[in-house]
Amino acid sequence: MPGKRGKPGLLTYREYALHRKERGLSGTTHQAVGGAIRRGRLELAVRDGLIDPKVADQEWADNMREMPAPEREGTYSEMVQDPRSDPLGGLSKAAVERLLAGVKLEKNRLELSAIKGRLVDIESMREQEFAFAHGYQEKIKSMPSELVRQMNKDGVVDAKTSVVIEALATQIIEVVLEQLANELQKKWRNPKGAGSGN
Repeated sequence: MPGKRGKPGLLTYREYALHRKERGLSGTTHQAVGGAIRRGRLELAVRDGLIDPKVADQEWADNMREMPAPEREGTYSEMVQDPRSDPLGGLSKAAVERLLAGVKLEKNRLELSAIKGRLVDIESMREQEFAFAHGYQEKIKSMPSELVRQMNKDGVVDAKTSVVIEALATQIIEVVLEQLANELQKKWRNPKGAGSGN
């Protein structure tokens, strides 16, 4: 079906929202469609401001973990069996198939994210962050002696005062660096809780 703008097979945001509504899918308003496009979740489907519905449906399913519509026949109690006699923990075949379909969609979404370069290896990130922090730690530790050297060169302080200044500055810097190291270790032990203030 051609969209309002006359390009065969391509739809406007509103037409695509209606297309999804007719198929019983989520994202049935033009605002939801626009939001998905703004967040980069529908990239391949959009051409010249119009949407290819076949490509968009696949991208939507891959990027937004669209779950298959639940089967209508049968009640929940009919689907759930006795968990003591069922190795699937009381799930019916239909329920297991829906779970497997959801897992497959999640796998496809992750593979698409990997192809697009959106996934990052946590171990390599950790190594890079620690190497970066260590490099700056050495630079920061050298600051007190550089400060005192410059002050002595300019004749701002005498030798005795410069020794006291260097010792105090070194002590303060070591305390701050230790606090930063502890925060980094906490962050990498519990990445999800980092920065939450807990």
